[in-house]
Amino acid sequence: MGLPLGNEAEPYSPVVAKLVSSIIVYSTWPQKPSKIDVCLVGPAEFADRLVSKRISGEKTLSVKKVSISTVAASGCNVAYLGRLSMQEQRAVTAGLKGQPVLVIAENDPACRSNASICLLFQADSLSFRMNLDALSRSGVRIDPRVLRMGEQDPA
Repeated sequence: MGLPLGNEAEPYSPVVAKLVSSIIVYSTWPQKPSKIDVCLVGPAEFADRLVSKRISGEKTLSVKKVSISTVAASGCNVAYLGRLSMQEQRAVTAGLKGQPVLVIAENDPACRSNASICLLFQADSLSFRMNLDALSRSGVRIDPRVLRMGEQDPA
């Protein structure tokens, strides 16, 4: 299963933005942040519509780009990993270990990077896989109704 490339990415962008925003709306951090800082790490092919905005009555997204080397010190609540190698993704997740950060991977369908949420792109749909171990270690809680919608990582 490959990710669509080039001009084919456009149809996925609004769907990815909606899915990621929905997951964030139903997420809770150990200490309630006044705004949700989303850090885009690496070239994010499908996150171009994920913008700073109010996503619910009490949650506002603030989106910024950060480098692999600075993400751990960026104060992110969410790290959205774009088209990074597996080694780079694992470096990011290792650097965030122990921090209350929801890590969402765009380019890891097998969910082996230790991200909490891994996006799955099919020809006509978008879904996600969860790494419950990574999610549990992060301290971020996601409403169980959202968890039931995704696939659980067998590892």
